[in-house]
Amino acid sequence: MRHLSFILPFLLVGSSHAQLTWHNPSEASCHAFYSNAPHIAVRYTVNEAFKTHITDSIGLYRIDSEGKWERCNGNYSLGDTIRFGFHSTRKDTYHDMGFEYRLYLPPHGSVEWLEIGIPEANELAFIPSSPEKPMIVYGASCPAIYWDQVQRSLDYPLINLTFSGKEHAGKYILDLMSEKDARLYIFTEAEECDHIRRAVRQIRARDKTTPILFIDHSSTNAHIEKEIRDILHIPCGTLPTTIPVTQRREPDNYEWKKRHDDILSLNKTNPPRSVILGNSITHFWGGEPAGPRRNGTESWNTYMQPEGFRNLGYGWDRIENVLWRVYHDELDGYEAEKVILMIGTNNMGINSDDEIIEGLRFLLSAISKRQPKAAIKVIGILPRRNQEQWVNRINRRIEEMTKEEGHIFRNAGNILLNTNGKIDESLFIDGLHPNGKGYHLLGILIAD
Repeated sequence: MRHLSFILPFLLVGSSHAQLTWHNPSEASCHAFYSNAPHIAVRYTVNEAFKTHITDSIGLYRIDSEGKWERCNGNYSLGDTIRFGFHSTRKDTYHDMGFEYRLYLPPHGSVEWLEIGIPEANELAFIPSSPEKPMIVYGASCPAIYWDQVQRSLDYPLINLTFSGKEHAGKYILDLMSEKDARLYIFTEAEECDHIRRAVRQIRARDKTTPILFIDHSSTNAHIEKEIRDILHIPCGTLPTTIPVTQRREPDNYEWKKRHDDILSLNKTNPPRSVILGNSITHFWGGEPAGPRRNGTESWNTYMQPEGFRNLGYGWDRIENVLWRVYHDELDGYEAEKVILMIGTNNMGINSDDEIIEGLRFLLSAISKRQPKAAIKVIGILPRRNQEQWVNRINRRIEEMTKEEGHIFRNAGNILLNTNGKIDESLFIDGLHPNGKGYHLLGILIAD
């Protein structure tokens, strides 16, 4: 086994001997992986013409279980082989399975090969490329690293076809750009108008709906991001419940990103008639795609399956995590008859009541934008042990807000509480998640 030695002995993970080595890695704007390693090393070479641009070197970012991004700073060693070493003893709040990492490649030139190293006692798992449609940007003068910043903020795949100066194959790049499906086409180059006009005609001949954005070189990062958010209907609020983020709070149970990708693939091959969005209470009910366990298969098959429901529940999700999923295509590409929303219990104790209410309002707006013909029904936060009074209070406000927004509200407290106002323990597994009998009553409530 070969080792690197510039920080400590590193396992080279790549194509041979189960190692992670990329040849021609510049085919993607960034590479993603999970690792629990306290030390991560990267080494790579670039083509000779661009070795003067090594100051624009790689960017390694870490994403924790709350979806928070952090740049990984480390030590560089420059030469024919460029080396980067990162060290951290930080542990994730929820588990010992490490973090998600995003590796951004040098914005200039071509990376010929790249290797990632970790200590032998640790693990690294490559994350497949996202199936989501990318944004595609073409133009000059805007630094490539600038578009990496936009990509990190919006968290969509991005194909960066920007260039510096005049030495580029504009006609051929535009031909390629017009042939590829995208979420948004962005043009920043105004000098080659004939090429751009032809590219736009080619795009519109094949695709009548995908938006096309033209920007000038003087536009700021914040301005461009706002323009993109307005075009794609992905506003970002100021409250924590209105800022879309990912999560990875229980990878020992399931991988959040993989479930998202599986749902997108399933929606594409077999569009659902109806969907239910939620957290582990939904995730562990039943249906497809299958969760790590199913506590209410019989009631799902009785009440949900005949209505064509797809299970869009994710364990430990909060309002802001569902918002990210809605922004990332889980409600796109089909027309649902019904959308059920059952989310918010995991925001308790973290967010104020006002933040929960406004987050739900924000989320309902995003759902309505993507499924305008669907009947949207909000199920109030389910009663939970020792929190019955809070649940009752917040549900009164959720009901008022839901009706203000023109949607349907149902209160599960009416069926899951005893006459003394406490949860009926015979309907729950752990004071939070329903058992088979509890899911049966929930199915009746949703069907009503």
